[in-house]
Amino acid sequence: LGDALLDYFTCVSAYQKYKYFQPEQLSLIKSAVVNNSRLSTLSLGGKWYKCLLSNDRLKFCIENADNEFNNQRQSRNFNVSDDIEIANHKPLADIVEAVVAAVFVDSRFSLDTSWDVFGPIFKPLIGNQFYVYPCYCSDLYICNG
Repeated sequence: LGDALLDYFTCVSAYQKYKYFQPEQLSLIKSAVVNNSRLSTLSLGGKWYKCLLSNDRLKFCIENADNEFNNQRQSRNFNVSDDIEIANHKPLADIVEAVVAAVFVDSRFSLDTSWDVFGPIFKPLIGNQFYVYPCYCSDLYICNG
């Protein structure tokens, strides 16, 4: 449920920001924002994983990922739209999806409330990694990321 909500929020926001884009281009934006690497980076950066009740093996994997994340973040200028390569990042991405789904369910299935909570986190990520070049000889726009 959480990944479907993130897909929906990202697609709607991308469409509002880039109304002239073709569906394929909007799909590329969605894929760039909603993926395991990006979600795991958000999970680690926001320490969302600290809310997780888990077994010792998963805690060990997450602690290793957190250490790896902190090392990579300190070794370069880190930006919220950056992805950091982390091994075994799927459980970290699942945490973000689960929290999004939980807020949606707890808000009595309100898309507006869910977006009010997560919009400030995800909206800055939508389109920041793309440069838009208009092609004046046709109706096409080229999105180069």
